[in-house]
Amino acid sequence: MIEKIENSVVRPTYRLYDLNCMGYLALVALLLLFSHSRIPRWPVLFLAHAALIAVILVIVRLDERYGAKRYYWLLRTFYPIGIMLFAWEELNSLILLLFDSHWVTDLLIRGDELLFGVHPTVWIRQFHQPWLNEGMYFFYAGYYMLFLVIPLALVLVGKRRELQAVFSFVTFLYLSSFVLFFLFPAVGPNRIAELTAPEQAQPAGYLFAWINQLVQTHRGIAGAAFPSSHVAGAFVWVFTALRYQRKLGYCLIPIPFGISAASVYLGLHHGLDPLIGILWAVICIPLVLFILRRRGEDPQIFRKS
Repeated sequence: MIEKIENSVVRPTYRLYDLNCMGYLALVALLLLFSHSRIPRWPVLFLAHAALIAVILVIVRLDERYGAKRYYWLLRTFYPIGIMLFAWEELNSLILLLFDSHWVTDLLIRGDELLFGVHPTVWIRQFHQPWLNEGMYFFYAGYYMLFLVIPLALVLVGKRRELQAVFSFVTFLYLSSFVLFFLFPAVGPNRIAELTAPEQAQPAGYLFAWINQLVQTHRGIAGAAFPSSHVAGAFVWVFTALRYQRKLGYCLIPIPFGISAASVYLGLHHGLDPLIGILWAVICIPLVLFILRRRGEDPQIFRKS
């Protein structure tokens, strides 16, 4: 009886990615309470955030009790992908949560001209060729592959702790980037008439051009340009691969650099967007690594001990 009572009151163990997800959901819910004048149906969003926090608490509890069953482990490990997708989709409604305009856009245009002497998107247009465009689209499409290839590779080799650490890195990076979007709303060059060639709103290409244009049309977020979460995310994904599945990481190294170049070449980002995206990744990586080590969640500690 004592054992049953003790087991019933044991506190669940929250991993860093649990805290990242619940912390972001709670922060946005709190912001909605005090800054919702520009947000239609904000009570629905507020309740959705509260419900998702409750769902995460239930998932953690189920994993603590029945984690030996593969279904509960998969649910506990992979639910952050659903949270990140939800957070990305709702940016369409929330991007102007704190400000009434994309006020950073003009600053980025002036900053690019000051730094480079010309806006990179306008200057680089002279090099547009369908075959080169397709290569850039290929790199940009490679970004989405990271969400599948790295987790799948870790699952196949049984690196469960490593996969959980990966999700701690990427949830921190992406959800913190979304907060930066609220603080620094800006639209990309492809949404600014003065920076887009009237006869060629999107560089022509072939298969990968079609795939990227389809994604941008249906899943692109106006106002989520600064900093580039695609670039920052790509560098963090590849860092985690290098740390926890080194051979795979070596194969993926060209992708974040290709995405950085493609984001400007294709007119999706200002020149400063990927630069600050890289800087944000450089800040987040050691910070998350420090927290993981302090919490005892870095798998390399266990492998060395």
